[in-house]
Amino acid sequence: MKQLLNIGIKIIGIICLIATIIIAIIAYTYKIEVLPTYLAIIFCGILFESYRISKESKSILYVLLCAYFISLIVFFPNEGKGVYHFEEKIKRLPYVLCFSYLIILIASHKKRIIPRLTEGVTLLLSVSFIYWLLSKQLLNFETWYSSIITIVTLLFSLISIINGLFLVKLSKLNRLILSIWSTIIVFVIGVDNFIDLMNYGSFNHHGFSDTFKMAIQYFLFGMSSIYLVQNFFLLLLLVPSKEDKDDILFYENIRDHYGRYSESQVKRLFSIFALYIALYSFI
Repeated sequence: MKQLLNIGIKIIGIICLIATIIIAIIAYTYKIEVLPTYLAIIFCGILFESYRISKESKSILYVLLCAYFISLIVFFPNEGKGVYHFEEKIKRLPYVLCFSYLIILIASHKKRIIPRLTEGVTLLLSVSFIYWLLSKQLLNFETWYSSIITIVTLLFSLISIINGLFLVKLSKLNRLILSIWSTIIVFVIGVDNFIDLMNYGSFNHHGFSDTFKMAIQYFLFGMSSIYLVQNFFLLLLLVPSKEDKDDILFYENIRDHYGRYSESQVKRLFSIFALYIALYSFI
């Protein structure tokens, strides 16, 4: 079995090598930018965090090889379209590669990627989310959607504060609620950060200091994108699927949520201190 696996990896490697040579020749001939600078930096951040998670360069290489092989699907001809635009497909390749890599990495390193949570972390996330909503002018009752956001935020923030200040038993349901709330916060702020990064524009229109700051931000986003996608799936799988008749993935995801949440309670003094700093900064 191991020998067959090694043969399969070698075959995939050869196919990927041939495809890379062909793509490089065509891209050089027609002056096609295969990998935008910002995406290259993001992918470097993804690889760096991947190695930090896995600690095995061989494992990361296998994930990258499989992701690249799968991303070659972009070169398949589209049904019903007579004109084959090779240039457009080359430009799509790195985006599909990034997405495929993240999916395979998360699937193969699931237990290592899902971060542990505590009451203190959820409390700090709730406070930071309130500040974020205030900066976006969404914490108000002026419109129906801002009213919903405000009510939900204040309700779950109150739950996290109560858990932080009082010795509330961290039952499975309690841990599930706090975990889902933490996941929503991290995902929403992460998406907002991604949108802000995409609005930066080209590196060519900035000075060295601004370019360096942008590069750092893209790299850090690459590192955090692994957890962003992981949080997306943690939220997505909360919705039962019609294809999954026994709801296996749904219940497994529920266990992942409350299982990653620590049962040890944060000290009340730490919660009071965190709230004091937050209120002092606001005032």
